[in-house]
Amino acid sequence: MKKLIIIALVATFLFSCGKDEPKAFEVIPNAQISIRPSTTVAKVGAMHVKASETHLSNLEIVKQAGGISAYNIPVYGNQPVTWGFAESQRDTIGIALKMWASGIINENGYVPDFIEAVDLVLLRPKPNVPNKADTIAYIPNAELREAEALIKAAYKDGDNETVYRLFDEKFRFTAITGAEWRALKAENKQ
Repeated sequence: MKKLIIIALVATFLFSCGKDEPKAFEVIPNAQISIRPSTTVAKVGAMHVKASETHLSNLEIVKQAGGISAYNIPVYGNQPVTWGFAESQRDTIGIALKMWASGIINENGYVPDFIEAVDLVLLRPKPNVPNKADTIAYIPNAELREAEALIKAAYKDGDNETVYRLFDEKFRFTAITGAEWRALKAENKQ
């Protein structure tokens, strides 16, 4: 009888301890991050119309972006890191660029490379000029930090639904030229 009581107490203790622990995060294979146009920029007619004479439209940005360049000094030092886009990563219907979610969370855990980066710009390769590109859009550093904080918190809590919703909603680009980007950086407003 004592053994049964001890077993029952141990089982109750183990069961109650498990309630305070956060759920384990479940990685979804082939999940993607969506990089969409900013919702704060006024839309000019259809997405197919140029936003201005100097900026590409949101659709043109999605079609022409060759990749992303950013800095993550703790991970890569003072050199830019880049990620490219294949044709399959361009959503010209929903107007978004797609990246693999494993760039932020994979089977080994949290990956800081992209989510903790700064000065993230979308680049368009210059025709006939190797290793040169034009800046065509950017994601503000403040928006990246907000996304980072929300995603980290949801990941720590094992909240799959919130993490993958944030991957779809939080990354927004704004059209910009290289000159405008350099001016933002000079004023530390990026």
